[in-house]
Amino acid sequence: MYSPLVDSRNRHNGNQDPSDQLQIYDAGVQKTAFIQTFKPATVVLFIFYCSVLAPHFYYAPDEPYPALKALGVVVGGLFPMVVVGYGTAPFVNSILLRLPQTARRSRDAMLRYVQKLPKDAELEFVTARLLGFKKTNVVRLSEMHVLPPRRFGFANLEHVVPAWQRKILAERPLWKKAVSLLGETRNKFYVKGDKAASKRSRAPGVWEMVFKQIQQNGRGK
Repeated sequence: MYSPLVDSRNRHNGNQDPSDQLQIYDAGVQKTAFIQTFKPATVVLFIFYCSVLAPHFYYAPDEPYPALKALGVVVGGLFPMVVVGYGTAPFVNSILLRLPQTARRSRDAMLRYVQKLPKDAELEFVTARLLGFKKTNVVRLSEMHVLPPRRFGFANLEHVVPAWQRKILAERPLWKKAVSLLGETRNKFYVKGDKAASKRSRAPGVWEMVFKQIQQNGRGK
């Protein structure tokens, strides 16, 4: 199906984007590339500490407390990986709004839909995994809340999982909970408040409209 909601580059190239996902927020190539490069770099550093430096100290001849020093090296390599991984986890590369067919007919139809989004409207928050790969987090508008400013942590949006879903997650077997950790579940996000990220998107000004409706959901914890 043809969608008029394509960026200027696609229009100039004569291409049409049939996707129902409208990009409404774009953090920028430089910031996204930095995060996606820096995070896996800390993983490589940790592997180097564990595979090269730690054995060097552990097997060094006449080295006092070799095991303790090797452990210190491992912790030293683990620290930057944990700090960077935890600190940059909420950073949002882009946000996409899923549009129904009726909202894809024209820009006016899209704007009418965005001005009064249904509670079950779906948003995709795209973040970066620890290894730099893209992670897509699909949430409903009604489940998003604004976080108050905090001394530690810079996330400003929170995905509040419904009670029925929390119950299901809590009843999962232990091995499934362990596997979910590898999936790097996100429930807190950082979205910059400047208008530049909105202007870089395919629909400038739409994110501001969506954010105002998120604010109406109240504050997170």
